[in-house]
Amino acid sequence: MKTTILCFLLLFTSNIFCQHNTDILLPDNQIINNYLTSASEYSNLYYGKIHIPYLRGLMVGSYTPYLLPANTQKIEDYDNNIPRLTDYYSEGRLIYNGILYPKENMLLDLYRNDLVIFSPGNFNIILDPEKVEMAEVQGYHVYYLNDKKAIDAPQKGYYLLLEENEYCRLIKKDNYDFVKQSSPDAALVQNIRFYILKDETYHQVKSKRSVLKVFNDKRKELETYIKENRLEFDGVSREQVMRLVVKQYEKLKKQ
Repeated sequence: MKTTILCFLLLFTSNIFCQHNTDILLPDNQIINNYLTSASEYSNLYYGKIHIPYLRGLMVGSYTPYLLPANTQKIEDYDNNIPRLTDYYSEGRLIYNGILYPKENMLLDLYRNDLVIFSPGNFNIILDPEKVEMAEVQGYHVYYLNDKKAIDAPQKGYYLLLEENEYCRLIKKDNYDFVKQSSPDAALVQNIRFYILKDETYHQVKSKRSVLKVFNDKRKELETYIKENRLEFDGVSREQVMRLVVKQYEKLKKQ
């Protein structure tokens, strides 16, 4: 599914997206010292990058480049419906470099592909992806995928683990791409992809047909299940439908 967000301001501000902490008013060393002093035992989370919020103009409209709860497109705010950065944080567990942090405020930046933690001292710290083992963000189980062994593995990055059992794993990649249109305007395009990992092979799935192809050994039973429950693979329900089919596949395999 792709949803285009017209962002005229991006042409003027696209360079902001790749800025690092040198763009903040404070000198680099002062930012680091302030963070280390405030964070104390959390200082091991810092590895040199601080998240810079998007321009407020990009937060207006139906979509945002931050992960939201399932089937949610916008966070309402009392300030003329312009969300604050803190509105996109949610509390959850984080396993980072072998250490469990039971209650951390985190957000997932879908455009930059960054996991950000709101740490002591009001710092928005980007975590080192290679050290992120698991994070709970907006009710999702988020992990960093860099699979070099499985066949047809998707590109490395943060993925949402939707379902997992002894037979397969269903994951979702939700991200935004910066696309230059044929017109003078530019746009952020939301790109959602689903993958099923089965028998050490990744399969990108988009429809009922592609899902049943992966689960060919139980195709007939799953077709009956889908028909009886009137499951549709289109629109916002696609994620939930795929979850149900994966769960049903597990039940059939255990019979």
